[in-house]
Amino acid sequence: MSTGTSTRFQIRLMSLSRRWRSIQLRLVARGVYDSVSSKIDISTGERTVLHSELTPGERNVEWHDVDRLNRTHYIIGDIAQHEVETVDVSTGTTVWAWSAYRDRDAGDGGPFDGDWTHLNDVEVVRDGKFVTASLRNHDTVVFINRSSGQVNETLTLGADNEYATLAEQHNADYIPESQGGPAMIVADSNNDRIIEYDFTDGEWVESWVWQDDQLKWPRDGDRLPNGHTLVTDTNGNRVLEVNTEGEVVWSISTSINVYEAERLTTADESAGGEAATTLGLESRTVQPETVEEQLQAAVDATVGPRAVNGIIWITPEWIRLTEFGAILVSVLSALTLAGYEVSARGLLPSR
Repeated sequence: MSTGTSTRFQIRLMSLSRRWRSIQLRLVARGVYDSVSSKIDISTGERTVLHSELTPGERNVEWHDVDRLNRTHYIIGDIAQHEVETVDVSTGTTVWAWSAYRDRDAGDGGPFDGDWTHLNDVEVVRDGKFVTASLRNHDTVVFINRSSGQVNETLTLGADNEYATLAEQHNADYIPESQGGPAMIVADSNNDRIIEYDFTDGEWVESWVWQDDQLKWPRDGDRLPNGHTLVTDTNGNRVLEVNTEGEVVWSISTSINVYEAERLTTADESAGGEAATTLGLESRTVQPETVEEQLQAAVDATVGPRAVNGIIWITPEWIRLTEFGAILVSVLSALTLAGYEVSARGLLPSR
C-alpha cells in the first residue's frame, strides 16, 4: 500500500486555547483514506497526531467533527461508518460507540449504501449524559444517551424530509438551562437561515431565526457570550457577526467556501452564549423583492435548494446568482431552440 499523500485537504479547525485540533483526510491508496485528528500549536506550528484510522471508500468517508472530552479522550463523528465514537488517544482504542444502523430507518436519509446519514457534528451535552449527533441527510439532530446507547426520541429535533423544521443542517449547538435553555441554535443550511429552537412542554418550538438577502447555505452559527451570533455563510463567501437587534456589525469576505468559524477568545462553539428568549433577540427574515432575489426564489423552487447550493459549491467564485440564472436561462433556451430545429426539419423519426 502506498503511503503517499496525493490528495489532502483540511476538514475542520477548532480552537483550544493556544492550540488547535484538526481533522484531515489523506488518500493513501485507491479507495482507502486515512482520517487524521491532530493537535496544532499555533505559536510554533508544531503538529501532533492524536489518532488516525483507515477508511475504505471514494467520497464522504472522512471524520466530520471531533470534540475534546479531556486530555486523553475525544469524541468523533464518522461519516463513513455512520457512527459516533469515543476514542482514548493514549491507547488508540475506541471505548464507546453508537451506530445509526441500530436506531434509524434504512429508508430515511440518503442512499443506504452510500452517504446515508452524512453525520456532520457531535457534541456532549446535558452534563455529559447525552451526545448530540447531527444527521444531515435525515434532517435531524438526535440525542444519544451515553449510558444506554439509546436515542431519546422525545429530544430529537427535526424529522426526515420535514424541511420546515430543518433542511440538511450543520453544527447544531446546545444551550443548557443555566444559559436560558434548553435550546438549540442550528445552521439550517438548505433553508438559508440560522434558527433556534426552545424545548418547551416536551417539544421543540421555534424561538428565533435570522437571515438576510445574501445568506446562502450557512453551515455554522455560534451564540457568543455578548449575545451576538457569529455566522459562517458558506456559499455567500463571508463570515459575519449579528448583534441582538439582528444587524450585521461586521462582515469579511472569503475566497474559499468556509465551513466553520470560531472566536478565539471565547469558549468552544456556543458555550457561554445565552438562549434567544433570555436575550430577547429580534428575528429577521427576508422576502424576495429585487429581480435578483425573485430569480433566486424561482430557481430554488424549480431546481431545489440542494441542487442550487451544490452548483454554487462547484462553480467559480465570480459566478453568483445573477450569472448562474443567466447561464441557466441560456442553456434552457438553447435546448428549446435545438428541439424546435430538430422538429421543424423533420429529423425526428415518425411513429
